[in-house]
Amino acid sequence: MTVGWVLLAVGLGGVVVARLRGGEGRTLGTLQRLPVVPIAEARDGNRVRVTGRVRLAERPLQAPLSGRACAGWVVRVEERTGSAWSTILVSQRVRSFFVEDGSGRALVEGERLRLAKAQDLELHSGLRREALPEVRRWLGDRGVDVTGLSGLSRRLRCREGVLADGALLTVAGAARWEPDLDPGAPGDYRSMPMRLLLSAGAGEAVLASDLPEALAGGEPHLAGLGPG
Repeated sequence: MTVGWVLLAVGLGGVVVARLRGGEGRTLGTLQRLPVVPIAEARDGNRVRVTGRVRLAERPLQAPLSGRACAGWVVRVEERTGSAWSTILVSQRVRSFFVEDGSGRALVEGERLRLAKAQDLELHSGLRREALPEVRRWLGDRGVDVTGLSGLSRRLRCREGVLADGALLTVAGAARWEPDLDPGAPGDYRSMPMRLLLSAGAGEAVLASDLPEALAGGEPHLAGLGPG
């Protein structure tokens, strides 16, 4: 029996906010307890939170479901059993990226990053609809067979969120100022240009979110920053 996929929501102009799970809820709660500071005023050695626009720092990744170029992505796969949905797979990949506000920019390390992300794309499995071979192949590579033991399609939904260039994001991490070796970095012959690095601290991950609740309060620090 043919297994197909139904496109339910695409957030190219807006996003769909799904109900948060435990880990995402804790990430959001921690972010909300930290005050937002301008990047230029972040204190070395402190755990700080900044809000700004994502800028690519490395070769972009390709999101597995939408194919969008991005600094990172997260996909959650759930299966319907009875009246409830249960998570069977969460896959995430993030490369280091910049966040810039009206005062400067920070390099965010992609390793050990916990992301509470609004979904940009949602796909549901269905019957009698054209299959998406690339989605089936991606799931199969991760041990998820879209066909059950009975030969019927499993009721699956895949939710994808991407860190696209220009997207608004709030990030918390351990702050460290370091020399900026980028030839285009602002500065003069009398002083070495510096940049802020946000990384995972001892026993702590980098936290990031684009949810409206997380972004609230960061607007004053975006003054002078152009659109995405």
